[in-house]
Amino acid sequence: MAGKFAAARIGAAVVVLGVVLTGCTGTAQPGGGTSSATAIWPTHESSSASPSLTDDQLYQLAVQQYRSLFTITTDLEQVGGAPRLPVQFDGYVVDPAWSSINEFYSIMYERGDRYAGQLDSKIIATAKWLSDKTPHDSVTAIQTCELSQGAELVDADGEVIYDGSPVIMHRWAYFKFDPGDNKLKVFILNGEAVDTCPIG
Repeated sequence: MAGKFAAARIGAAVVVLGVVLTGCTGTAQPGGGTSSATAIWPTHESSSASPSLTDDQLYQLAVQQYRSLFTITTDLEQVGGAPRLPVQFDGYVVDPAWSSINEFYSIMYERGDRYAGQLDSKIIATAKWLSDKTPHDSVTAIQTCELSQGAELVDADGEVIYDGSPVIMHRWAYFKFDPGDNKLKVFILNGEAVDTCPIG
């Protein structure tokens, strides 16, 4: 448990989007420079669609979008964050989640936190997310279980702040269509570390 707490507080990949984004409501505007790490990003085409899709089609599209977001997030974790989110994130996430994710990774970058080795992170389960607290503007929501392990997180002085032991994150993401480009994007992302994945 101590490892999970340290990871949550400092910002290991295993918990960044869970603890940091819980209840995020801010509307800070994007700012700052671009990261030199952006050149490493794979090219991911985000998906656009009509809001008239069926519930199942919306869910499938949300899973596709989330998997792409997970990939570029994992890449950003591995290089120790960035002063500002790379432009690729704009295809998958909007405020308030965009600003919260941006703030977290800029802090990670400024602190010099980094992984000593390759972190093994993967989505191990997905399902629809149903809640009586669903925001009114959400068109669909998903939940995931994500396993991360295998690399220590160290600070700028080399002190270990996460030991690389396995951690499972249970996350839930709410999606809506961005009126600017009509693409389905995450706007709220929450989660918590769990002992076992609750998705059956």
